[in-house]
Amino acid sequence: MRVVLTLDHAVELTATTLLEPLDIHVPQHWYIPKMLEALAGKVPSLAPHRAGMERLHGHRDHVQHQGIVPSPEDIRLFMAQADSFIRDAVAEVLKRDLDEFSPIELVSDEAAKARLQSAREAIAAGDYRTALRDAAVGFALGSFIWRSQNRGPSSRSGYLARRVADAIGGAASAAAGGGPFAMPDRDRLSQFAQQFGTNLALSGAFAHALQDLLEPVEMARFGVDVQQYSKFHAATPYVGTGWTQKGVEVWVDEDELARLPATEADALAALDFACWAVVQLEGKEP
Repeated sequence: MRVVLTLDHAVELTATTLLEPLDIHVPQHWYIPKMLEALAGKVPSLAPHRAGMERLHGHRDHVQHQGIVPSPEDIRLFMAQADSFIRDAVAEVLKRDLDEFSPIELVSDEAAKARLQSAREAIAAGDYRTALRDAAVGFALGSFIWRSQNRGPSSRSGYLARRVADAIGGAASAAAGGGPFAMPDRDRLSQFAQQFGTNLALSGAFAHALQDLLEPVEMARFGVDVQQYSKFHAATPYVGTGWTQKGVEVWVDEDELARLPATEADALAALDFACWAVVQLEGKEP
């Protein structure tokens, strides 16, 4: 089912993206058949693709609204037809081969883009450990501005960290207020609980740890897949970031990197996630 939905979405994105350089505005109420008609009107060589893509769109409606699953033969046909349409459309409109494109091109931050490009080159050379390092650094650099805006005392995660600290400190104080204690002991315990709550609320390490836990949820609001985010962090080394007089500084946990399996599949998945996640964080509002 998901294959049909994904293929139909890819066709729709291709059509809407390629109509723009052809000076055709796509109104919100346009659906795929109308887009394909407009595209074929500007590029007649793409007209033969219309029937197959419209049939795919019809099956998408069946899947989404009626739960009717196409046969394996139909799915294989749709995959081949969608691939052919997308490749031909890109070649005709943009005069470039589809394989020349990379999501790295969509990344705005030049430092992040350079490290992601380095990761791609490392994969091509079979150096998967270096690829994991560069993918992790590229993601850290590309998401640094987002983090600076979404972490700290005034951020949503900073607010939640303070609330949690207050709640724990309050619970400790409440617990100290009762129980079979002698009065001097109760006073000392109460003072300890109050001091504990204050120290907890002021603890930067505690707040930072809580923000680390909350970060996937915050990123999800910007369209980043939480499951893929978790897999990315499991497959890549820790990368720290911070401001210096020279700009953003990064440091990599080389010991952790040395312990990672560093397979080709891990490197490819890490690069793919880093590219799309940075694009999401750079260009999407929650």
